[in-house]
Amino acid sequence: MPIGRPLPTIRPPPFRDEFRWHLGSNFARRIGPMNQINRLIQLTLVGVLWSYILGSPGVVSAAESSSVAPTQQELWAQIESGGWPASLLAFRQRFQVGKSYVALYKKLPISAMDMRSPNRFKNSMSSNQIASKSSIGHMSIGWSCAEPLQENRLEGFAAQTGESSNQVNEMLESGWGVTAIVSTFTDGEIQNGIQIQKYFSDERKSKIENGKTPNTHTALVVEVPTADCLNVRDFVKSYVSHPSKPLANFGMMPDPEKFEGAGCGSFAVVALSKATSISSLMTTFWRTVELPEKLFGRRTRSFAPNNTVPPFFAKVPTEQYEIGKMKLIVMNWDTGPIAMRLRLVDPELVIFSLRQIIAEAVKQSSQKLSPLQSEQIHLLRRTVNLSDSGFHELDATFDSSFSKVSSTVDQWLSASSAKAQLVTFDFGLGVMIASE
Repeated sequence: MPIGRPLPTIRPPPFRDEFRWHLGSNFARRIGPMNQINRLIQLTLVGVLWSYILGSPGVVSAAESSSVAPTQQELWAQIESGGWPASLLAFRQRFQVGKSYVALYKKLPISAMDMRSPNRFKNSMSSNQIASKSSIGHMSIGWSCAEPLQENRLEGFAAQTGESSNQVNEMLESGWGVTAIVSTFTDGEIQNGIQIQKYFSDERKSKIENGKTPNTHTALVVEVPTADCLNVRDFVKSYVSHPSKPLANFGMMPDPEKFEGAGCGSFAVVALSKATSISSLMTTFWRTVELPEKLFGRRTRSFAPNNTVPPFFAKVPTEQYEIGKMKLIVMNWDTGPIAMRLRLVDPELVIFSLRQIIAEAVKQSSQKLSPLQSEQIHLLRRTVNLSDSGFHELDATFDSSFSKVSSTVDQWLSASSAKAQLVTFDFGLGVMIASE
């Protein structure tokens, strides 16, 4: 049974780069010699949202650190007392008295995603590069605001997370199709700097101990007017303290601007957009993706996991429209009547912007790159395997969105009198834009 008439445009959601789609090894044997699907071991939906972990199982959450959930006031106190992740010490050591800074701290997904259309996105996730459950990314933000005539700082770090019980995979197993990806998960939480550090650190340690390559991390720290820094801080404080408790709603549908909830990507980009001096760059990270109605399964509420709110469902069993994983894989995601138009954060645009800024820092530096720095810069080069033309690097020529990011970065850096400085930190390579 189809969903019905196309739905109106959905409010800005995040990209969920941590959604996963697990396929058994017997799947490839059953569906025959089709080259694309034979390569498919696991289709990982990196949560468009974005965010963008967006909080996968294993993320250190506030609930894990205490048997009693903190009040909103206590949670905010924990965010500012937690400070910045310890792995970013190399940046903090460069802070100057009286100067204010904001930060974007990103863990890259293992494989690049082609977000130009739904079907291209699906195909880019069909690569045999995707072979483990931990191919996810994460995005967090921070602030360090100078207090006038004092050495004291108002500091904190935050990231939206959720979907702590792997509800997406449970829904995919139950035939919800893409409805699983656009559902809202009401177990959302905000991580502070200590929790972000522990999550990144524990995951890296686990991968290294198991002989796997850890995810690449990068960071951008920008000197901004103190008013901009305080605007970012005030937004996060309002988000955490809001009476509607938006932090509990994690997913692609809620709008953080309206304090409805967020994913890690939308939360980070909206928060940093409150800093006027960098808002022009933040606005280039969004895409609009159209999804056809045939992708959205409907089951009765009894098939929905705990802490999960599907955007639509079957009221009675006869209205159910079940979509299995195999059917979803072989579908063309670009055809059919449109059910949703999702405005989401494309993580590859974020990564590309950081790569461009790091390239500028290399130009401005008089020092030769170390082997470690060269390796980290190489890891920031992202490629996708296109079915019609082979491997293609995600650069300014990839599409108009990448071109816009490139030109915006150039304009933004040209208008700034600050210097871009390479910073090697514990988990990767980043850049700091600050006055000397």
